[in-house]
Amino acid sequence: MQLTVDEVIARGDVDLLLVLGLGFTLLLLIKVTSTATRSFIILILQNTLSFQIGARLFHHLVRLPLSFFEKRHIGDILSRFGSIEPIRNMLAEGLITGLIDGLMSVLMLALMFTYSVQLGFVVLLAFALYAALRLALFRMFRQRNEAAIHSKAHENSTFIETVRAVQSLKLLNRENERESQWLNRYAAYVNANVRLGRARISFKAMNDTIFGLENVITIYLAARLALDNLITVGMIFAFVSYKLQFAERTALLIEKLVDLRILGLHLERLADIALTPLERGHDQDLSYMRPIRGAIELRNVCFRYAEAEPLILNNVNLCVAPGQFVTIMGPSGCGKTTLVKIMLGLLEPTGGEVLIDGLPLGHIGPRVYREQIGAVMQEDQLLSGSIADNICFFETTFDLQRMIECARIAGIHDDVIAMPMSYNSLIGDMGSSLSSGQKQRVLLARALYRRPKILFLDEGTAHLDTEKEREINANLRYLNMTRVSVAHRPEITHGADMIIHLATAAGPLQVGVTSRRQATAPARDAGLTGFAAEGTKSAEAEQGRNDCSDDGRKGDYSKHDGGWKDAKNDDSHPHKDDCQPQKDHCDPKPSDDRGKGDSYRNPGEALATIDFSRW
Repeated sequence: MQLTVDEVIARGDVDLLLVLGLGFTLLLLIKVTSTATRSFIILILQNTLSFQIGARLFHHLVRLPLSFFEKRHIGDILSRFGSIEPIRNMLAEGLITGLIDGLMSVLMLALMFTYSVQLGFVVLLAFALYAALRLALFRMFRQRNEAAIHSKAHENSTFIETVRAVQSLKLLNRENERESQWLNRYAAYVNANVRLGRARISFKAMNDTIFGLENVITIYLAARLALDNLITVGMIFAFVSYKLQFAERTALLIEKLVDLRILGLHLERLADIALTPLERGHDQDLSYMRPIRGAIELRNVCFRYAEAEPLILNNVNLCVAPGQFVTIMGPSGCGKTTLVKIMLGLLEPTGGEVLIDGLPLGHIGPRVYREQIGAVMQEDQLLSGSIADNICFFETTFDLQRMIECARIAGIHDDVIAMPMSYNSLIGDMGSSLSSGQKQRVLLARALYRRPKILFLDEGTAHLDTEKEREINANLRYLNMTRVSVAHRPEITHGADMIIHLATAAGPLQVGVTSRRQATAPARDAGLTGFAAEGTKSAEAEQGRNDCSDDGRKGDYSKHDGGWKDAKNDDSHPHKDDCQPQKDHCDPKPSDDRGKGDSYRNPGEALATIDFSRW
């Protein structure tokens, strides 16, 4: 710029103008090439970092304990997951751009000082004021950014809940009330953005004032220096050009430094996910999987959701033999679902322990244990895809014959083949195209597809009519597995080997156990389980079954020669017979005792095409 003004224009040097034109063109090509290359590198880095951070965070998220999700709104989790984007931008673009801007700022400042130290100090002072003002307002900007993020998370949660509950809103004529609630959340989000925008406008006004005064002072002093013949007009043009470059680069550098400090807010939000301890045993190797037989024992199990909250379960003791059908009954809110979640390993008891085949659940490991059990819980949902995908739970290669068998046992096969695309029929979001009863039967077929050793049903057939429920329960009696069912309807208890009654009174939780032929046994002292003699078993056999898990000999395994020995093959075991599943519990064919005294119809005809030997 200086050469153009002082040499070309002043002297009329056309040849020099041509050289300068070619030089400027070459510089333009270099700038365009370098900018495009930098943008391409930043694009690759951004997407690579986004994928890596997102994949690792999601990997961590789905392996967190169930309690993590029960204590948080889905909108809040989505908002925290969304903090990946600003972190990605800072790591990929911000650091590289900040480094380049910093180097360019130093270079431009040095060039300005070579032209005029006085003018350089004026520019430097203006940017010092700008940086001080930005630092002073940092806390306010951070607080308002945080308020905007939180309000957006609350709005997201309300929106998602509204979409999910739209049927209830219509049935209750509460669209207006829900709209008002969402509008309040959305207004809070908009107001938070307005406050943040107002702060930015105020800062920009102060920023424009500072640099406007700096321009006036710089031009005034530069003109005085030119009048005193200390600098030329070309030098003024060059200085202004360098000043503009310095101003742009330095402003971007300061903004990147501020963004880097605000990044701590997003890191704190991600830390809620990333620093939460993973579920114990999440990385358990399934290459060697110890088979279980299905014995369940609870010893003095206590549970509360938080330290300050009362106990939901207090000193619960329970013993379920392999192959037994156990029904848990009790009023709503007494802890039935919580008890099942503890037996599933989804919740860790506050006190006591859960033993499977006499071994603590923690020793078996949650992954090995869950690989051999099935469950239909109240909160279970179907995923977008076909019916076959959901029954086989998206296995890449699945057993078609086993899938159809499971659908028949669950009583959903006839419904599926009546659909236009049979098992390839799409079920929509969360099973929206199926009825509640059909969804439950698909969920049951999904649980059975795993060929579980233990099947847990938490109101697993609550949406079915009585006849279909009886048919399915009759089908399940053919399968060699332990069954634990939570129910309110007394019809479910038909055929049960044990009925567990949970009751909350003024004091702690009380537990009673009965068989099909016996009245409810009185509960023992507060919170302790009372075991009644079961059916036709002798008291001696009952004591033997309880002794299977006393002292060193636990469940179905006894300690022998430094290792674990299967009790059913150990003739020296004091209660060998009692540790094994009783014939009337595990025999695929129903016993005469089961065929009498209940209202189930003979399932032989309905299940003639099902190959129960595969189970």
